[in-house]
Amino acid sequence: MGAAASNYVYNEATSLSTLIGFSKDPRTALLNARDHYGDIFLVESAFVSTKIAGLCGPEALKEFEAKLQDGSLVKQGAFPPSILALLGPILVTLDGDVHHAKKAALLKALSPAQLDVYKPIIRRIVQTEHSKWAAHGGAISFAVNTKILVFKVLLAVLYGVEGEFDTYRRYVDDYVTAIKQSAKVTDEHGVTCRAKFIAEIIAPAIAAAKANQTKRQQQPLNSVLDVLVAAGDLTDDDDLQNEMFHFMFAGFGGVSAAATNLITAVCVFPDIRAKVLRARDDFLRQYDGRDESPWNHLDEMGYLNQFVLEVKRFFVAGPTQVYAKAARDLDLVTSTGVFRIPEGALVMAGLEATNRDPDTWPSPDSFDPARFTQADADGIHMTRPFSFCPHGFGSHRRCAGEQLTTVIMQSVLVSLFDFTWKMIPGQEYALQPHSVTAVPIGQLMGVNFHRRLNEDDPSTPEVETYGIVGTQDDWKFLRRPDVQELTGVNAAEYFDDSRLDLWTRLMIQLISKKQTLWNRPYATTALSVPQHQQVLDKITLIQTNIQIPIVDEDWPCQPWLEIQQTNLLRDHAPFVDDFTHLWLPAEDGERYVMSK
Repeated sequence: MGAAASNYVYNEATSLSTLIGFSKDPRTALLNARDHYGDIFLVESAFVSTKIAGLCGPEALKEFEAKLQDGSLVKQGAFPPSILALLGPILVTLDGDVHHAKKAALLKALSPAQLDVYKPIIRRIVQTEHSKWAAHGGAISFAVNTKILVFKVLLAVLYGVEGEFDTYRRYVDDYVTAIKQSAKVTDEHGVTCRAKFIAEIIAPAIAAAKANQTKRQQQPLNSVLDVLVAAGDLTDDDDLQNEMFHFMFAGFGGVSAAATNLITAVCVFPDIRAKVLRARDDFLRQYDGRDESPWNHLDEMGYLNQFVLEVKRFFVAGPTQVYAKAARDLDLVTSTGVFRIPEGALVMAGLEATNRDPDTWPSPDSFDPARFTQADADGIHMTRPFSFCPHGFGSHRRCAGEQLTTVIMQSVLVSLFDFTWKMIPGQEYALQPHSVTAVPIGQLMGVNFHRRLNEDDPSTPEVETYGIVGTQDDWKFLRRPDVQELTGVNAAEYFDDSRLDLWTRLMIQLISKKQTLWNRPYATTALSVPQHQQVLDKITLIQTNIQIPIVDEDWPCQPWLEIQQTNLLRDHAPFVDDFTHLWLPAEDGERYVMSK
């Protein structure tokens, strides 16, 4: 791709279609342009005034940060006014000293010392939520439930808010969608969502943090908001509200996707799964019989921390590019030449494009945790500041929440070590298209999620710690049309209560099917005009004097047979576990109870 200094722009394209592609889907357009033109390119057209420059790869990103530092590139003018009106004056839109001062305040709230304060809170919430998954029984979606879990963690760590506030998660999701829809006109629903979340969650949390500050004496600061209020660096309430909402909407989708895709990677890469399970056993064995908890050694997980890094690199979980505008003509100097960017050009730094750059990462489309070293696990922001870009790049523009994301992912992973489950087969593991926080389309449906038993106890039956429920022959049989008439087509229906085994479930479905056939009314033969008046059995609606009949005088078939069948099922189906037999119909209550 080399270019002489006198050439300046080597990879320059005059293409209206390419510019239109950037306006419709900048993520895909940037990846395609990088593959076609190289790490640094400029796209322009005589029909469009805006020129777009793309920078990908470590050298180009290093130049991007340097130009931001000296003012050659600025954030002002890099966002459409309609989007800026929705975002407000948050960190990513600021330049110079204002940016640096606010960034320093936020980093103070996410320092290593403060992360140590947050870790027990994160652990408690993660373990509580995983216990709820086990208590739920039946089929669960790891994708849906991980979003709920991460939202609770962020509410607690960012604002000190704990409890059931999941209804507010919709405001965050809708706001992020509104950003995408505000390229030309500000989405008013996004404005409303932002205002409601701030008024009902953030503003009360700020008031509580200020009230606690007057009473607090040498007590730990248990949330990011507590630290910011105590430090007094963000004195304006509007400024504080903006940044606290920025933390949530910028972090929630990415963190939940990254935590979910820890499970995705285990499901879709069998060779990696085997290594992860071995590394898990090795990690837990280090603390077997010792007073110390594995939770105190998250940074010592070895291969597992490399696995976390590769999940971050491989799966997109956040913005895929960073924008700036050229304040003047500028030259980018790399080992391959000097490149001229004209004043007024919109400059895009490619994060995903760099994470998938074959010159930076050999076989970038392969999932390989071994590409990282222990030094990377100890401080990837220092060892690969311009090549590992899930959280931005460099130092000045790297995401303040990078280490918090790592702690949450580590906590989810370690907590999952206490459980075992099986995945429902036949589901779609391909990632959701056109999403920068994509999880599998099938939503990672699993069953039989319960605590691992004491595997050191010789009386404990051997349990597979991960697998697919049933056999391929079982599922081939269940997909037959005649069988689906009895069972339904939704695999999750078989597992609506983990106390029922498949045999019992199918028998209930069979009886239900027969009842449907028996009760089918054939109007021409079954219905008859009543020949005389009779008193019908009735019930009185509660808290009223209204009576309604419970039989149909036009339909001679009374539900006697159905009542007798229900009583038979109630009296003879072994729904009450005797805690002795493991393999009789419905006799799996030992596992069900022990999982609580």
